[in-house]
Amino acid sequence: MAMSGVTIANMTSARIDVRITADGEQGGTAFYAIDPQRCDSWNRENMQVAFIRRDDNHKTEVLTVTPGFCYVIS
Repeated sequence: MAMSGVTIANMTSARIDVRITADGEQGGTAFYAIDPQRCDSWNRENMQVAFIRRDDNHKTEVLTVTPGFCYVIS
C-alpha cells in the first residue's frame, strides 16, 4: 500500500530508533523512537537513507528508502 513520504513499521518486540536523511530536502534528521507494533512517517520527496537502531539485538540496520513505501522492521 503506497503512502506519501517514507513509513517505518516496527514489528519487533522492542523499541527501535530511526533516523532518515533529508539530502536535498528540508526536514528533521534526528533519531525518533518507534515503540513495538507501531509505525511513523517522514515527509520525504526523494530516495534517502534510513538508520534503524534496534533495542532487541543492539544492532543497526541501514536501508535505502523510497517515498511512497512502508518498510517493515521485524
